[in-house]
Amino acid sequence: MQIVPISADGYNLLHEGTLALSDLESNGIRIDVDYCEKQKERLGRLVKKNMRWLESDDIVKKWKKKYSQQFTFASNDQLSDILFNECGFEPVKYTDKGSPAVDEEALKALGIDLVYKLLRIRKLQKAKDTYIQNLITETQDGYLHPSFNLNTARTYRSCVAKGTEILLASRKFKKEIPIEDVKIGEHVYCYDDACNPVTRKVIWAGKTGHRKVVRIHWRSSERTGHLDVTPEHLVRKTSGDYERADLLLSKDLRSENDNEYTPKHVVLAGRCFGNFRTGIREITDIEYLDETVDVYDLEVEDCHNFIANEICVHNSSSNPNFQNIPTRDPEIGKIVRNAIRARDGHCIIEIDYGGIEVKGAHWYHADPVMAKYLLDPESDMHGDMAQMIFKLDSFDKKVDGEKTLRKGSKNGFVFPQFYGDYYKNNAVSLWNWAGLTGKTVGKNKGVQIKDGVFISENLKNHGIKNYKQFENHLKAVEEDFWVRRFKVNNNWKKRQINWYHKHGYVSCLSGFICQGVMRDNAVTNYPIQSVSFHCLLWALIHVNKKLKRKKMKAKLIGQIHDSIIADVPAEEVDDFIDICKRIMCHKLKNHWDFITTPLEIEIDKTPVGGTWFEKETILEYRN
Repeated sequence: MQIVPISADGYNLLHEGTLALSDLESNGIRIDVDYCEKQKERLGRLVKKNMRWLESDDIVKKWKKKYSQQFTFASNDQLSDILFNECGFEPVKYTDKGSPAVDEEALKALGIDLVYKLLRIRKLQKAKDTYIQNLITETQDGYLHPSFNLNTARTYRSCVAKGTEILLASRKFKKEIPIEDVKIGEHVYCYDDACNPVTRKVIWAGKTGHRKVVRIHWRSSERTGHLDVTPEHLVRKTSGDYERADLLLSKDLRSENDNEYTPKHVVLAGRCFGNFRTGIREITDIEYLDETVDVYDLEVEDCHNFIANEICVHNSSSNPNFQNIPTRDPEIGKIVRNAIRARDGHCIIEIDYGGIEVKGAHWYHADPVMAKYLLDPESDMHGDMAQMIFKLDSFDKKVDGEKTLRKGSKNGFVFPQFYGDYYKNNAVSLWNWAGLTGKTVGKNKGVQIKDGVFISENLKNHGIKNYKQFENHLKAVEEDFWVRRFKVNNNWKKRQINWYHKHGYVSCLSGFICQGVMRDNAVTNYPIQSVSFHCLLWALIHVNKKLKRKKMKAKLIGQIHDSIIADVPAEEVDDFIDICKRIMCHKLKNHWDFITTPLEIEIDKTPVGGTWFEKETILEYRN
């Protein structure tokens, strides 16, 4: 899939956006490296402490007995087998192929102590080896200079040699094909952040040059093989972290999850023999080849890795990726955001475009029900859905439990539905948000709503006594959501998909077209996400220009999701906020006449010299 400018306005947006983002990269983000080093040590101790608990668990003992030397906590295939086949637990959710799902939401819903400990270990390991370690590695003289790219094709990228076989999920018979034959839109096997095997779409593929490579020799219990990549290409370890190809033999690659029998130099792997099989490979030698060869690369949506000659490797997205700073997990978010600190005498200010993608969607479909929610400040779409989903007689967001259910409805149903998800996946997420576990609604379980009533008792009073009944109820909620509540939006989606099937592209309001191979969800989502980002980019460009024209000391240092991040001297805070209000809420709306809804921003500020985690909301502004 490609997003291509078709107007002068679209081209200028990309051109000026590239220049503005280069200023952000140059300005840099202040990192507290000493804090990072201490957190790395602390997280390591926490991982070891939790590992000791796991070693004494009866399920783990059964796991080790069955798998012996092949045992590893990183294998979800082994975990699935032990939980559902050996121990007899009933899966909450199944994959599209009918296998028990072992993603984080599905595992949490089981309500098993072992699972919670294992997920916590994986989370802590990722915080230590990915987030904190990357901040330490990439920080120079106290500042991080992340890359903000508007394109996916890059020069001087790490690459894979021509002829390397890539493991595809989108082909029925021949699963392994040379990297040079992989097409945009095909799906590859890869691993998610928790090292679960998944499939994801290739969003860029192509030749990247002619370079020298190293040959990674590996072996398994059945055979040997090799992989040719550029020396700096990243290979995935069993912990989920990555290591340069030319350094694989220079250190112990084992994670806290591996046992004493695991060889020191093992990496994450996968192959297809009927179905996809996870595994590990031992690295035996690194050979430096004298000749230069044609090299290629892929960009894989979301997970950013793929299987090459049975070895899991990273695609060459820019590092470090400021977009990946965690926000959803409060514990890890706090750890990582406390590492980002304002310059002396400065504050970090984050300006978030409130609900920009919901507004962007309305600019296309003009659904009158959505218009009411957007134009009436007293209305609450997420509160209404929480009331319907959890059978609440009324909704009061001042009650902590009901506030949680509202947030769950927003992130576990409304937004996933808008992006093309369906009720069965939503049910697992909402079950977790409500604080419920297992297959039945227990007594006095989950969050508490008004008058101290547990959500379990409220659901039972309304005839929902188990997970299956809740799932069936959510199916009816989904039908009402699209057939009655947002039927105009639903009809627009159908027209959009039909247009794409006939013409091979869809248009963006901001002067671009989306073309190439796309799933139906992408056909409706990409134009919305594109115009929303283009609004943020336009605002960023003009805020940056204004700061430079006024010769202010305030610096834009980041762009993440729907927000602009700035490092602002204390004495310039008021002027900076006024500039953002005028540009982001007024001038942008005057620039593009397709913006038919109010624009609003939320402004958070840290104390002077404070960390990003310490930010608090100081202003909500709506034009």
